[in-house]
Amino acid sequence: MIKVINGALDIVTIDGEERLAIRGVIDPLSLASIITPGYQREVLTDGKIDVLKKALATSRVPDIDLGMRGANMQEEGSGQFLLMDQIFVIDGLQRRTAAQRLLQEGTPPHLGALIHLDTNEDWERRRFEALNSGQTNVSTNVILRNLAQDNVGADLVYKFSNSKRFILANRISWKQSMGRGDLLTGIMFYKVIARLHSHLGPGRSTDAKALAQSGIPKILSRIGGRAFIDNVNTFFTFLNDSYGILDVSYRQHAVALKGNFMMALAGIFSDYEEFWVGNRLTIPADLKRKLGTFAITDPYVKELASSGGRTTVMLENLLITHINSGKRTRHLKRRDYIAPEEIDGSSEQED
Repeated sequence: MIKVINGALDIVTIDGEERLAIRGVIDPLSLASIITPGYQREVLTDGKIDVLKKALATSRVPDIDLGMRGANMQEEGSGQFLLMDQIFVIDGLQRRTAAQRLLQEGTPPHLGALIHLDTNEDWERRRFEALNSGQTNVSTNVILRNLAQDNVGADLVYKFSNSKRFILANRISWKQSMGRGDLLTGIMFYKVIARLHSHLGPGRSTDAKALAQSGIPKILSRIGGRAFIDNVNTFFTFLNDSYGILDVSYRQHAVALKGNFMMALAGIFSDYEEFWVGNRLTIPADLKRKLGTFAITDPYVKELASSGGRTTVMLENLLITHINSGKRTRHLKRRDYIAPEEIDGSSEQED
């Protein structure tokens, strides 16, 4: 049970729907009973939590947003309520964490809350995204991860990224910030695998969320999930075989893990027929050997891989020139069409 003091019932309107809620202050001893759901991001660094602790100890912070999956409660008079169903934090995980630590240090925190009654995970997740969209404190990686709850394509991508079948299993970051063992973000993962299949559907958008919601599902409808994930694994297996991405000590210096380089390589694979047998990515042995000798550590290549603008196109041109070098015939043959139905998307910065 969670105890609320100085509380009162309220009717709140969210997306045109009136819902019953309780506004009040969480009894400090009840803080530990609030559950952190899977759609939440991770707890921030100790330094940032310390700032919130100071704010709680010296002033007021905004109320946190909670959801109770049920409506069982007892009103005990004098503004006190006992809430008997499970309660989940929708918005305010960092404030709740700071309040708990403050209590552990001997200072009872004063933390207000708006508790929505009779919620479910889907409703909470949509409110979580609505409250945090447009703010910098929730990464698109977290939103992409949460899309897996109700989007078949996003579910396939997320589960495969953590599957033992995948060469980069558990090395894709779906969190607020990248961890020590992470090699690339969910945002970049979506952009690369969509561009890899962009001759088969709308995969050229710069908006990872649009790709997850619309682009990749359309591609999957054409080639199926098995071919799609096999192609993704083939691409990243090639990256590792040729450039050793699993062995890098400092990912920020690994050219093969730069978004520009991966997008350039994925673009070449998509745009040239030699790399495909039907809908399957198949890299011929001679082309694999040739790409493996590309001067990836050249200072100019490093600069292009780390820059913005149209450097992806420049990298593509360098890679194509390298592949075709020394050949009088059998140059790469570019496709004479581009897949229709491209989706719009605003430019999105890498988190």
